[in-house]
Amino acid sequence: MNICPQRSLFGCILTILFTLAICTISSQAIAQQSSQTDVDIRTLKRTLIIRPDFETGTLDASSVLTISNESKESLKAISAILYHRLEVSAVRDGDGKDLQFTQRVVPMADFEKMLVKHIQISLDEPMSPGETLSLDIKYHGKLGGYTEIGRAYLKDHVSEEFTIIRLDCLAYPIACSPSMAAFVETAYLDLRLGWDYLLEVTVPENVVVASAGRLLGKALADGMVTYSYKNTKPAWRFDVCIGDYQILENDATSSRIFCFLEHKAQAQKVLNALEVSSELLSKWFGPLAEDEGLTVIEVPSGYGSQTSSTCIIQESEAFKGGQLHFFYHEVSHLWNPVPLDPQPSRFESEGLACFLEYLLPEKLDGQTGSLQKGLAQCRSKFRSQCRQNHKLKEIPISQYGIQDCTDASYSKGAIAFWVLYRLVGEQTFIDIYRSFRQEYADKGATLEDFVSTVKKCSGKNLQKYFAEWIYGAQSSQYLIDDLSLEQIVELYEEDIIVPD
Repeated sequence: MNICPQRSLFGCILTILFTLAICTISSQAIAQQSSQTDVDIRTLKRTLIIRPDFETGTLDASSVLTISNESKESLKAISAILYHRLEVSAVRDGDGKDLQFTQRVVPMADFEKMLVKHIQISLDEPMSPGETLSLDIKYHGKLGGYTEIGRAYLKDHVSEEFTIIRLDCLAYPIACSPSMAAFVETAYLDLRLGWDYLLEVTVPENVVVASAGRLLGKALADGMVTYSYKNTKPAWRFDVCIGDYQILENDATSSRIFCFLEHKAQAQKVLNALEVSSELLSKWFGPLAEDEGLTVIEVPSGYGSQTSSTCIIQESEAFKGGQLHFFYHEVSHLWNPVPLDPQPSRFESEGLACFLEYLLPEKLDGQTGSLQKGLAQCRSKFRSQCRQNHKLKEIPISQYGIQDCTDASYSKGAIAFWVLYRLVGEQTFIDIYRSFRQEYADKGATLEDFVSTVKKCSGKNLQKYFAEWIYGAQSSQYLIDDLSLEQIVELYEEDIIVPD
């Protein structure tokens, strides 16, 4: 999930997915084939009960997974992965019976610098095809993030000042084998089908538990309070943040913001920005499905911004000094269809989000010049990326996922969307993406689906544009050379005219 999640690691993580842990994953991993067990186990429901201990920096947790055997074979064992510094103390079935299990720290099979705890659970009776099973996995220990392997935003930990518990750090068990390919397969399946969840988090009274979903209640006992949250729509992830939060709500839209105390005044601007940007994007691209509102949770700088269908985790920059363009980027992801390419280029999600990140301040906030300034930054970033990776200027956007250079979808991808915007005009551009979303919002889309929609709806001959920007790399040289962006657009203006 967009993810992902650029700000810390790439720009933001998505995520979806992309705002997902998937945004943090090497794309080569997706090409690996996972075992039959990995892709044939589906999660139907999760219950996560957490009690963090701020004095020791540890957490005690119980994760109840309800899973289904979607394969045609009986399963004798279940494999799961967890953060490597967490320790499983017991595994029980739905009747409370102890199950035998093993656990050991192993490297991900196709991403060896990432360590995980591999849990193998032996079943007393084989799990038949179509059968469901509940597993209660009890575990404890410390979260330490994954900064040591280059995942700079994954600084997840337990402390009174700020605690974050999320999928990206494997803070709760995932039913798959220890490989990125299996993890990605599982995440894609969850993203498509979703599951229900219940969260129960017990903390001292002086802090607040922030999460998406419906707050079922707060139970107070002995100076501790237990927050209970339930999903409002099928989910593929959940995130828990704990800190000194203030809550702002919009009763009309049922949206809410969890912000740090020092940013309460600025948070009102973010809440207003959510309303006006959602209104404009709904007008442009069509309304979102009805739900119970969106939750925005502020996190400190460097923890990564992420988007899912019910929640935006937003770094503090958006709450400081009017830097709302970071927030517009995340909001726009709500209109992205799920990518179906095995190795997504992320052009249709991150390229568009970065373009809109700089267009919306002009439309909504009167920030004249925001778009041109943003495009100049994207061009400078792309040139820097080409200096770091000399092969990048020869790689087409369509190959960014396969070649593991999706970072460039944030930079060059944004400019590619701007060129398309200029060639077809604003209203046609809006009509194109609206048609794309209407067609593919529920079933997901590939890059080819997006290209086909552009061809069908543009009324222009865009063959040269697609050849040089999507399927070829001539456009990279244009961005490296001294051609202005206006001059680049002029290269296509004669060719796009369709004879009567």
